[in-house]
Amino acid sequence: MEAFNFNFCKSVVPELHFTGGESNGSGKSLAAKLLAQWIRDRTLFDAGKDGNLLKIFQSECEAIEPPSSDDLDWAFAALESVRLGRSAVVDLPGGRSKEFARWAASNCIGSAAAESEWGVFLWWVCDGTVESKSALQQSLELAGGELVHILVRNLHFKNYWSGSNSKWEWCGEDWFLERVEAGNLKSIDLPKLTAGHMNWVSRSGVSFLDALSVKDAVGNFEFYAKTRSAVYRFVRDSFDRLSSCSA
Repeated sequence: MEAFNFNFCKSVVPELHFTGGESNGSGKSLAAKLLAQWIRDRTLFDAGKDGNLLKIFQSECEAIEPPSSDDLDWAFAALESVRLGRSAVVDLPGGRSKEFARWAASNCIGSAAAESEWGVFLWWVCDGTVESKSALQQSLELAGGELVHILVRNLHFKNYWSGSNSKWEWCGEDWFLERVEAGNLKSIDLPKLTAGHMNWVSRSGVSFLDALSVKDAVGNFEFYAKTRSAVYRFVRDSFDRLSSCSA
């Protein structure tokens, strides 16, 4: 690990990071895992259906129920962590974005953040579908003034057959550009890690950073070396993009 250099989070104020999105399987929990490793001093909360964040970080992570009403107590532990000066990452369930946006708006999360001088972000992980676009628009309408939305375009879903980013052509539409100009919407591309390398990390049952020092159980040094190199580039590039968009 000491041989690798990464651009970790350098925020001087505590931040509350939610990872969400409308579509299951869009890479939402992948983004949560990256955030959990990018931010060095943080608490973790998993409200996802499959508990993917909890599986990796176990004792560092707390399972919580997703919001079912306008009750601020839903995220009390995460909010309290930020109030005490420590950042928090919350992995949300897919398909419940409107419900979460209503919760954030009704509890004035953005106003609380401004008063307490801490940041609050919703990392919206997207597969480029029309459904995800519509859900993002609705979330911005409901909570655009309370949460800085960061669109995370997962390049796994890029149109590689044409070499284009046409899945996200709507990022050039007026509503999108207006939100960007207003400062409550940003966007980044999430680098692609091949299925073979991702499966290797998953089989290891560790975080991306820990995978860089895991021995290959098969004993295939060449495969391990290539995989470690690919994982390193993926984490390095992901951290660089997270850093460019969090300020």
